[in-house]
Amino acid sequence: MELNLSRKTITAVIAVLIVLALLGGGYFAWNRGLTNRTSPAPSMSEPAFQAIADTFSPNISAGEAAWEKQVCANMTSDGCTLFKGLYADVLWNAAQSGNVPKAKFTYVNVAEKVSDTSQVWKLSTSDSAQPWLYVQVGQDPASHKWMLMRVLFDQEAQARYGRP
Repeated sequence: MELNLSRKTITAVIAVLIVLALLGGGYFAWNRGLTNRTSPAPSMSEPAFQAIADTFSPNISAGEAAWEKQVCANMTSDGCTLFKGLYADVLWNAAQSGNVPKAKFTYVNVAEKVSDTSQVWKLSTSDSAQPWLYVQVGQDPASHKWMLMRVLFDQEAQARYGRP
């Protein structure tokens, strides 16, 4: 049995195969989330960055209440409640005894998009003992600015995102 195919037929078959391969590859990429564009890095003027800096740089001479107010000014209301109830006393006591390392923070990426208005950011730090910091931020509905919600505990960050 002999099969004779014209050049036109061969070209049409190859074109169909290429289209199917492109569609299949596109579907695969879309299904795996590979088509999601990364959002640009947030501006360092976002309130969340100021809250993080203030959290780890308490002004001892101003007093604990003033420091808490300064940090909470750039946090969500739930974040402020959590900060005051869980973190503030520990950080304040550590700062009074000189045990809060002064570190600079740099945005690395969005580690997780929790919802349309909440993300977990991965930050690098200048502290060699603690090179990474993960923080959850929420977008203020009125200003669309990113506000600090909380700093993730080391164990939680490692369990969720592994080692950097």
